[in-house]
Amino acid sequence: GKQQPTVDKNVLETIDHPFAALTLLARKYNRLHGVIHPWTLQDRAFGHFHMDSSTGRVVSSDDNLHNLPTGVRPGDIVPKAGPVRRVFVPDTGKFTRWDLSQVELRVLAFLSNDRNMQRVLAEGDIHAYTQKALQLPSRVMAKNFNFGLPYGGGLEILSQFTGIKDMKLLARYREQMIRTYPVMFAYCERQREIGLRDMQVTTLFGRTLKMPTQFADNKSEQAMTRHIGNCAINFPIQGSASEIFKRIRIALLARIPIEDYVLQVHDEQLHDGEYDIPKEELAHIAPFYTPMEVKVSERWA
Repeated sequence: GKQQPTVDKNVLETIDHPFAALTLLARKYNRLHGVIHPWTLQDRAFGHFHMDSSTGRVVSSDDNLHNLPTGVRPGDIVPKAGPVRRVFVPDTGKFTRWDLSQVELRVLAFLSNDRNMQRVLAEGDIHAYTQKALQLPSRVMAKNFNFGLPYGGGLEILSQFTGIKDMKLLARYREQMIRTYPVMFAYCERQREIGLRDMQVTTLFGRTLKMPTQFADNKSEQAMTRHIGNCAINFPIQGSASEIFKRIRIALLARIPIEDYVLQVHDEQLHDGEYDIPKEELAHIAPFYTPMEVKVSERWA
């Protein structure tokens, strides 16, 4: 019989047609509405946080406070009143927010021992470096490209991350980055082999992470192999970054009461109150330098 047309997000993103774009946009609005509509006439939003993800990274649900758009990424929904996150205000009048700057790429540079990548990170902004090297129109696109490289690294992945549909252009960009960071790319290929051979990988601090074994019935063997290989690269990076983040949170308990830990989003922590964060001291909590960005604001934005 006839097959039903696919409405998979990854497929729709590759289709240059208004219906595909409108379907993706409608889904964004529906997901956002599903989160924020229950807040109507509510004073507070409550989320549940879990550490049972495959990598140990903290995830959020009911309400999912991790997926609220920042308002600065391409395609983010920004209401007329401003970015959605600005709806949150502190009880004390001030939020202290800290974020681990480019931590996952720093983990990758350390684990792979790519000296050139380590040098670029030490000298400044790796996303600005990539933007200039590839002559990309924005830093955000360069950032998405940098994260797309290790998280799969193929042209389809890079297209999804950056929104660039020209595969020949993406192939040139990818080859240029391979020449720039050859040691990092060699490490990623070794990780694929390790993951497929052992079905497990190890994080910076020695945790063992199992490769996924449950897949959708319609996944081909080739797709399953590719997915496991991608996870073998992704898991040590994300898992190690989460270990660093948790160690910093624990260290800060000596300065900040637990009740003022109001929200965590990936590598970002929000505290209710204005606090002095010893960022240079905490930047050395890992075996490599992990700079922190600290901001005080009147809203979460």
